[in-house]
Amino acid sequence: MLCSYDEALPVEQATLAQEFVSRAAIALENAVLFSTILEGDRRKNEFLAMLAHELRNPLAPIANAYPGAKRVRHTCRGQFDDALQCHVDFKRAR
Repeated sequence: MLCSYDEALPVEQATLAQEFVSRAAIALENAVLFSTILEGDRRKNEFLAMLAHELRNPLAPIANAYPGAKRVRHTCRGQFDDALQCHVDFKRAR
């Protein structure tokens, strides 16, 4: 037992203790909720960063997956070269 008290608490002290415990519980619940919100925000930012990269560089996965990409390069040369260069620059930056 952390603390012992043989007599009953006066009404004022019991009310104060009850209020203190109630506020502490609310503070703990708020801390848990805030942590959950921060985690959701971190995941959202991570997703948006990945999405932004993919939208800037839509042809890079095709260029890497398709061995005949050099033939495609002649069809839409400027856009493909730009996308491929962005992908190469991104890979080097890692």
